[in-house]
Amino acid sequence: MTRIAGLDPAVLRAELSRHLADLRRAWADSAQTRALVYLVVGVAAAVVLMAILIDVARYLDLHSRKLGRLSLTRDRSVPELVMDGLALTAAYLNLSLFRQSRLRSYLFLAGILCFVALDDFFSFHENIGLFLVEQFAIPDRGALKGQSLAELFVFAGFGLAALLGLLWVARALRPADVVVFALYGALFGLLAFFAVGTDLIHTLVSNSILHRLLGWLEDGGEIMAVSLMTALAILQWRGKRLA
Repeated sequence: MTRIAGLDPAVLRAELSRHLADLRRAWADSAQTRALVYLVVGVAAAVVLMAILIDVARYLDLHSRKLGRLSLTRDRSVPELVMDGLALTAAYLNLSLFRQSRLRSYLFLAGILCFVALDDFFSFHENIGLFLVEQFAIPDRGALKGQSLAELFVFAGFGLAALLGLLWVARALRPADVVVFALYGALFGLLAFFAVGTDLIHTLVSNSILHRLLGWLEDGGEIMAVSLMTALAILQWRGKRLA
């Protein structure tokens, strides 16, 4: 019996092997590809480390300048702009991959990555959450603040919109789409862990030192997760060009 949309496990394994082989070839055969990956991940790691060291130095009274533009936790700071730039780069590469392969998964991911960057820069979920709290007087639920609860509702709404996009992809689903979603899904899961899970814990902690550490983990983890997505997009894009 024919499997729906070609989702035969054997076909998926073969497609995964082919995709991973393309990534390995892009890495092994191109010094330019390796340099781009090192640059993306290295810049992200350097920015995170720099921001943490500056924060630690100020905490230890080694300097008195606030240097807010270099803070991990400040909106529109250098680390945040680096992360947004990486997400937009990954979105552009996925759009280019869609044009080459016509795989809907790449177009869907380009949209998601654009949203991640724009939401981070313009604080969509925080502002909409604040609007909901003000309009509907959402109360605190124990240690969970009304703002955090409202933001969960906002994320649920965004999730519904993403589900509609997934249904559009499913109408022309190919084995390669499943493989692409599996690879990016792992990295988006890592991003969600830092952006949502760590953020919720962050709001529940009152200890100043632990609160600071969780802030570094949350924002630094987000930047590194996005850098890995960009690295994956570079490998896929270079793999297509080399193929």
